[in-house]
Amino acid sequence: MRRIRTRVILAMLLVALLPAVPLSLAVRGLLERSFGPVLDARLEAALAAGLAESRARLAERREALRQAAPALAAAGRPAGLVVADSTGVLLEAGGVAAGAVGGAPGGAPAANLTAADRQALQAWAAATRPTPIAPSVAPTGAPIEPPGAVLVEPQRVNEWLAALVAGEDGAPVAVAMRLPQGLAARAAALGDGYSLLRLLQQERAAVLRGYVLPFVAIYAVLVALALLAGLWLANRLVRPLEALAASARRVAAGDLDTRCAAHAGGEAGALVAAFNDMVARLAEQRRELARLERLAAWRNLARTLAHEIKNPLQPILLAVQSARQQYRGGDAEHARVLAECEEIVSEEVEGLRALVRGFSDFARPPEPRLADGDLRDLVADVARLYGAERVSVTAPAGDGSAAGGAAAGAAPAAPVPASFDAAELRRALINLVDNALAACAEAGVATPVRLACGRDERGAYVSVADDGAGVAPELLPRVFEPDFSTKKEGMGLGLAIVDGIARAHGGAVSATSEPGCGATFTIRLP
Repeated sequence: MRRIRTRVILAMLLVALLPAVPLSLAVRGLLERSFGPVLDARLEAALAAGLAESRARLAERREALRQAAPALAAAGRPAGLVVADSTGVLLEAGGVAAGAVGGAPGGAPAANLTAADRQALQAWAAATRPTPIAPSVAPTGAPIEPPGAVLVEPQRVNEWLAALVAGEDGAPVAVAMRLPQGLAARAAALGDGYSLLRLLQQERAAVLRGYVLPFVAIYAVLVALALLAGLWLANRLVRPLEALAASARRVAAGDLDTRCAAHAGGEAGALVAAFNDMVARLAEQRRELARLERLAAWRNLARTLAHEIKNPLQPILLAVQSARQQYRGGDAEHARVLAECEEIVSEEVEGLRALVRGFSDFARPPEPRLADGDLRDLVADVARLYGAERVSVTAPAGDGSAAGGAAAGAAPAAPVPASFDAAELRRALINLVDNALAACAEAGVATPVRLACGRDERGAYVSVADDGAGVAPELLPRVFEPDFSTKKEGMGLGLAIVDGIARAHGGAVSATSEPGCGATFTIRLP
């Protein structure tokens, strides 16, 4: 059975692992399709080219700011803020809208410079400190920078490029020029994309592990569940089989009373139920075979005894009768003794003949001649043989007239049709009544024996009940055996003959009893 359990578990494990290879290939292909285009070298080259282009254009704008810075600073005031658009048109100078720089036509209105941009540029100007490239000190101690010199290289502030340049009086002036629309955003996006791409390239193995490891963990859980399911299924299947094997070994050893107590459902449960039913049938067949073997042995013995006893009976009786008849003497006492001997021998021979008849009836039960009839007539006929003071006819429980029931001592109101051999069934009832009367006599009970007949869902039946001492429960299974009798003078053939007659009719006879409360014998007919 261990091999069956192992095979079931291995089968479940194999079923769980077989999809692992195609699933792994599918997941790998999915990851390759997902990350392949992202990590492609062409994408990196394109991002690098776009980023270089953006940086080049940004460098151009820085150079343009350096070129325009002197002219812009000249339009500003000390420590003021000079702002121009991307074409060099002056927007503000020291907070006041100005005209063109370098003789250009009038610029756009100051409203083109938003308050947010102005605040950002002013904050940048306030936070930036100039770092002169080649500082020199005049005799008065003031720094000398040529007008228009760049003090702080151009830096990006939102959508602007801002720088600090020296004004006419040497004081730093913040100048700003708007970048072409979207240039800074595109440059930032390209830079972020390129950085992300490089990060993905560097962390490619970690990213793939981040996808593969959860897949492996989930699949490991599925495999564990498959193993648990296989173990559960194996135990559910193997335990009933182990119990069946153990029960089969006990049956092979001859124990037909064993039963498989394994609780199982489905096909295993059906197999257990079929096994128990088979063993029960085998036990019943063995009991029936043993009964038939004993019955056959007793019938052979009865046939032999009947033959051996019957042959000398008549010569014995004739010899005694001849001895009495041929006596010619005048001794009256001797004649009386001879007469008594003849009478005793005649009685004993008649008893032996009855015994022989019983043996013969038991050894060769006649084939019943079935005919349709009413069991009430048969029961009434048997009751008349014994008289109402010894045998009474009663209505069975549940049978009654239209008024609601039959009184004690009355036969059933409705006919009880059945197919039976009246002579044989009458002989069986007489045997049962004789046994019942003997039981009542031994118990000192004067109540009459009760005869009843009726029909229920199982067919017609006739019962004989008494109020004698009853039969002990452990003896009930043996009462119909030919070698068993509860009476001191019984031969043990009466109930065996009744059983044979009932079986010959295709029916059966049964007995129920409680010690001290009498017994009831019931013959059922099909």
